[in-house]
Amino acid sequence: MKFVIVLLMVTFLHTAPADATTLIGMVQYRHAEGRIGVRINHSGRVFKVHSKSPADIVGIRPGDVITSVDGKRSGFVGKIHGTPGTIANLTVRRDHEELAFQVPRVDFLEFQLGAGAP
Repeated sequence: MKFVIVLLMVTFLHTAPADATTLIGMVQYRHAEGRIGVRINHSGRVFKVHSKSPADIVGIRPGDVITSVDGKRSGFVGKIHGTPGTIANLTVRRDHEELAFQVPRVDFLEFQLGAGAP
């Protein structure tokens, strides 16, 4: 079943125009955007880290709360994604500690299809 879903995703992405967008919750994503491999809620709490994604590789965990992206502490939820090949500088709160992570943004198919991340 997973294979069928991934196959449908790949088919859609290859037929969608380069400027196609998807609305997920209240955040609109461009299909051409680079991703770090996390799913977060509107307040920045990480509820999923994709296996072998850049976020997984650097050590971001479910339950972490992203408190800033590239120094921006408000309105940052949509700023986590960006141009593939750039770095997302994240500040994360974990167990009352603030941690800093530099996470590369990659084409999301690199980790969705199991190809790994740089």
